[in-house]
Amino acid sequence: MSPARSSDDFDPKAARRENPSGWFALTRYETVRILIDALIESPPGYRFNKSEMERRTGVSREAIRKHIGFLEDLGVVTEVSNGQHAEYELNMSNAVMKEVIELNAEVGHTLSSEEGPRTVSVGDEDPMEVPTEAVN
Repeated sequence: MSPARSSDDFDPKAARRENPSGWFALTRYETVRILIDALIESPPGYRFNKSEMERRTGVSREAIRKHIGFLEDLGVVTEVSNGQHAEYELNMSNAVMKEVIELNAEVGHTLSSEEGPRTVSVGDEDPMEVPTEAVN
């Protein structure tokens, strides 16, 4: 029999990592967040390979390779064969992608209504203004 744990031993952050909600699982990894952010801006049926996504996002192909299966498991993208290299197709009719797009639009609308234009700082560069249309 294991010793009883006191409430002081409980780590809620660790518990969330061990038993993540859908939201936590979706947003846990920066690579997945960046890939989804890029996919939100893509047209329905958009096809891409890992090299193209690397150019669009700045995420390494190794990191994309590590996480693209998660997006496939969710049904956000589907692997399609082009004969040589794996390509992926964005599935805009996927329930998860629909919800992400809706959430993105709502948050963008709320931010643009309350705060005006957002600024984004990339590395050591000066912050750049992001047009409201880019947020929506």
